[in-house]
Amino acid sequence: YHDWEMLRANLLQLLLDGTVRPHEPAVDPRPDDYVTWDYCRGYADAHSHFIGGTDR
Repeated sequence: YHDWEMLRANLLQLLLDGTVRPHEPAVDPRPDDYVTWDYCRGYADAHSHFIGGTDR
């Protein structure tokens, strides 16, 4: 959950600087609570494959 002020600040920074602040908590991040980018790409690819109704 991100509150409106943080979302607004991130969008403004993106528009002004072309960058966005990290979204990770600044204190005590928990990497085990996340999956890898490769997993996310595979999931998105599989999801779009089945949603599209194609059989490869």
